[in-house]
Amino acid sequence: MNHISRVGPGYSRDTIIRRIDKTGRITDLSEKRTVSQKFFFAFEGITEYDYFEGIRRNFVMLNRHGKSVDLQLIKRDFCIKDMSGAEDNLQMIRDYTHALLHPDQVAPGIALARMLTDVYEMTKKKEFGYLHDTEEWKKYQVLHGLFLKILDKVKNSDCFDGRRFISDVDEFEGLVVDELRKNGVPDAVFKRVHFPSYKKGYNPETDRLCLVIDRDFSNAKNVEWTPQNNKWYRELIRKCQTDSDDEEMRHVRLFVSNPCFEMWLILHFDESLKFSKDMKDTLWFNKKGGEEGNMKPSFHIISQLILDHYGDTYTKDEIDFDKWFKDRVQNAVRNVVEGNYCTEVKKLNDNIGSNLGALLKDLIPLEGLSGSP
Repeated sequence: MNHISRVGPGYSRDTIIRRIDKTGRITDLSEKRTVSQKFFFAFEGITEYDYFEGIRRNFVMLNRHGKSVDLQLIKRDFCIKDMSGAEDNLQMIRDYTHALLHPDQVAPGIALARMLTDVYEMTKKKEFGYLHDTEEWKKYQVLHGLFLKILDKVKNSDCFDGRRFISDVDEFEGLVVDELRKNGVPDAVFKRVHFPSYKKGYNPETDRLCLVIDRDFSNAKNVEWTPQNNKWYRELIRKCQTDSDDEEMRHVRLFVSNPCFEMWLILHFDESLKFSKDMKDTLWFNKKGGEEGNMKPSFHIISQLILDHYGDTYTKDEIDFDKWFKDRVQNAVRNVVEGNYCTEVKKLNDNIGSNLGALLKDLIPLEGLSGSP
């Protein structure tokens, strides 16, 4: 079995192939494969990140045609006070795209989000002894609060240009390390946290930036469905066109699920082929528990349907990709079409469905499927 290692911005475009024998042992790192294309992903929520992390982790197994690509996942920007919401997410992808196009101009929120991701990954390793036994949701809360404080300090320091970008990388790194040390982060952790390099990380001719969002009623400024909300969505689509006058957003490809990403998860199950028009309308409104039957109060209808498949192991903050979705990706790509769900980004404005199938067909050439978006 081959495993394609992750390559980050600032690293070689050669990807090391690790050979793993039947006992699971990794042998010599001797073979190289040139990465022909990179996919950069920005997400609105944690569930989307977990799903595509599963795609990345299982990529060689899923990719039967040996397509040589690299997946870069942008963790939700912890440094934004509103933990979700498309408008905040657009600013994140805008700042990230700018850093890829102009590596010497990096916004502090993007740099800190990347550094926070490194710290978060290290908390999963027992040897670092930092937040290892803390529940995931609480760990997320602790790290978000810490890095939000650091962001405030950065914006009031000399390492920030006062407008949008970091002006002194060395001073920025020193400030972050000092704050991590003051807040009890062990040396073994923060010594491995460095300012992210975006040089040679993105080729606009071959690589792709993908923004994965929901199209729910409250996505724009947390308001109910209005003509203004509708206009906001149309404007987003216009900005993401390749001939757009928006220097940053024209590099971004838009992938939408209506009403939410969990709709895409439901499509992995063949039950989605049997939904009547009335049921689809119910899912489109996606009311919360307490308004519809015997549902968990904090769950929307679509989340409840997923819970029915998962059992009590399902939470909205964490999904088990390997157990529930890995072997059903091809089903989802087929079901969204065969179930007559909407797959066109413009029509997803007010129709239930998702265009993620087009992305996955492009990313992973699935058996019996052809074409790309």
